[in-house]
Amino acid sequence: ETEVFSQRPPPLSLAMAEHFERMLPLLQGPLDTRQQEELHSQVEQSGMAPLVIAWFEDIFVKELREKHVSAFWSSLTQTADSSTMINSLHSCLADLAQCLQKADTVYAAFCQSNGDGAKLHLLLQAELAALAPLSLPQHVATLYRTSFVYFEALQKGEESCMVEDTSVCEESVLLPSAEEMQAYMTKFTAANDLLSQLHLLPYVGEQAIAAVAHDVVQAHVTRTCASRHERRILGELSAWLERVVLTWLDSIFNHNEEEEALWRVRLTYSVLKCFGSLRISELFDIIVDYPDSQPAVLDLKECIQRTEQKQELLESLRKALSKRLLHSGANTSHIITIYISSIKALRLLDPSGALMELVCDPVRAYLRSREDTVRCIVTGLLDETNGELNEELKEGKPLELDVADDDDDEENAAQWLPQCLDLDLQVLSRSNSTSDITSLLVNIYGSKELFVNEYRTLMAERLLANMTYECDTEVRNLELLKLRFGEDHMQTCEVMLKDVADSKRVNANVHDRWKEEDKDTGLLGCTHFFVLSKLFWPTFREEQVELHPTMTEVAKQYSKDFEVIKPARTLEVRPNMGLVSLDIELSTRTVSVSVAPPLAAVMLHFQDKERWTLADLAKTMQMQPAALRKRLSYWTALQVLKEVGDAVFEVNEDEVDDAAAEAAGEEHQHDQPGAMQGAEERAAEDLQVHWSAIQTILLNLGPLSLDSICMKLRMFIPAAAEKTDAEFKKFLDSKVAEGVVCVAGGEYKLS
Repeated sequence: ETEVFSQRPPPLSLAMAEHFERMLPLLQGPLDTRQQEELHSQVEQSGMAPLVIAWFEDIFVKELREKHVSAFWSSLTQTADSSTMINSLHSCLADLAQCLQKADTVYAAFCQSNGDGAKLHLLLQAELAALAPLSLPQHVATLYRTSFVYFEALQKGEESCMVEDTSVCEESVLLPSAEEMQAYMTKFTAANDLLSQLHLLPYVGEQAIAAVAHDVVQAHVTRTCASRHERRILGELSAWLERVVLTWLDSIFNHNEEEEALWRVRLTYSVLKCFGSLRISELFDIIVDYPDSQPAVLDLKECIQRTEQKQELLESLRKALSKRLLHSGANTSHIITIYISSIKALRLLDPSGALMELVCDPVRAYLRSREDTVRCIVTGLLDETNGELNEELKEGKPLELDVADDDDDEENAAQWLPQCLDLDLQVLSRSNSTSDITSLLVNIYGSKELFVNEYRTLMAERLLANMTYECDTEVRNLELLKLRFGEDHMQTCEVMLKDVADSKRVNANVHDRWKEEDKDTGLLGCTHFFVLSKLFWPTFREEQVELHPTMTEVAKQYSKDFEVIKPARTLEVRPNMGLVSLDIELSTRTVSVSVAPPLAAVMLHFQDKERWTLADLAKTMQMQPAALRKRLSYWTALQVLKEVGDAVFEVNEDEVDDAAAEAAGEEHQHDQPGAMQGAEERAAEDLQVHWSAIQTILLNLGPLSLDSICMKLRMFIPAAAEKTDAEFKKFLDSKVAEGVVCVAGGEYKLS
């Protein structure tokens, strides 16, 4: 240092040189107050203050560059071991502080009238910045990360704590002893104090402190909060932040209240943001577990109110729903269950309803495209084991349907509210103001008729599957649904229930006649009929089948006696509808089942003859071979029959696994055609009404595209507006398959 400061400035005049000779010893520093005054006097008398200051700054910069700056960066970058690094850094900082203190006393003499002593700190920062290595951030972060790990371990008092047990866990190694960690923290605190004295802490450490603090928060949030939805955790995170992270920062900034306040705000936001992002990524699972996961929803609500992550939540949840729910592999009833849970969770999360509207819109659109959505909703309403919809049905509140906007309607105009397009706006649309889940489900289609018609079909199946005439449950459900959908829509259902009651009375009268004539024995004695008013029941599935003569004889006898009791009415027997209880006695087992009459007729024919070919049995029963094979598949799955050759069947007397056979039989029974038309069949029948119009259009106008056909149908037939282009395309494709229509170049024409 003496050699550097004794270097002479450029050639001076004789008078200036004499002054410089007198002040040169004083430039060796450090100076006391008397020496500072003497140096200041010499500078003032010589008139060369600017020159001396410039020369002294140049010498100071050379001193830093040659002896201190390189050593400072080397202490941070050339050692991998944290303990060695902190010792080396502390030593370099101590030398640098001594050099700066010595130069500062000399420079203070100049600055009494010519500047600010902070200039030396700026020169130091400039030199450090000029020679800073590219790997600086990661090396400095290593020091602060190690200090946090040691600080947290010492705070817990666990000398043998593993690194993976702390908030920052990059590798699983044993920590040093408590004495070694305490020694490191002492050196680390001293080094931070020196950095503060040199005004270098913001430049050297702030970026590393921020990175380490964020990593600590991220790791702790992930480790302690992931997949834990049963209780609220946000308060515990805030307490941990105050107790651990902010206490660690307080030791770094030497109890600087201003710095502590700034970092508290900064890290509180970081905790909320990390926790919010975690819960947003888990939101689909939270919705699946709702309401058990309600505490997690409340925590997330508090987060997004302070971090404004609603857009992130919206995009993430819509993506998760599309990927994990809205696909062909998901069951419709499961989709509806998740949809209901989404409504409840998102209402709690955002009471305005805007978030629910935006998130659930794709779910509603997807449910509209599923053919069994209405049936699943109606089934849920009637299922007493399903607490969601059935409980709402029992409340008896009327539906709250969306009302279409009409600018000419004064009442609607007075009640109109703008749609909530911005998630931050607290504006409620009328479609979101209802708390009724059932109304929201009905609003997927916007029409009561679909649900009423589906309920009629479902009620018809339930009534016909009931081997008794008891329908108290259906009466109770009907009364509740009348409160929901209105009495006008449910009048046909009342007629259906009246038919059941009348059937019970007629059936009793018929059996009384048989008893008087001693006919009420055998098959006649255990046969009961439902007498239905055809015009008020849903459309029945037509099936060509000739039952076994024994069953046909019973039907004829019942029809004959019915016409005696009801002279003005004619009874038309539906051979494919009903339920028959059979006990099939085989050599190795007895099989008891309840099946449709065509299935029972098959087994009665096998009672007459043990082996049948498919063609012979189809001819006897007047059925199509394909339809008969589907009936036979049930009995072969149940292993009552077996196929012994090409389309040759016989009774199976072999020993079988009863449980496996019963399970296979139940699976195949679901595939058997039911008594009522399905939704797809009803849709095809509705479209068949437009077939004559389509023929006329194609005959008069020639080949047309699908869009043109649909446009002209809707122009002349108002009912066609209710059908979609996809439904018309499916219908036309079925006509192409039948050979009635052909398509070429995207245009349809009559064959």
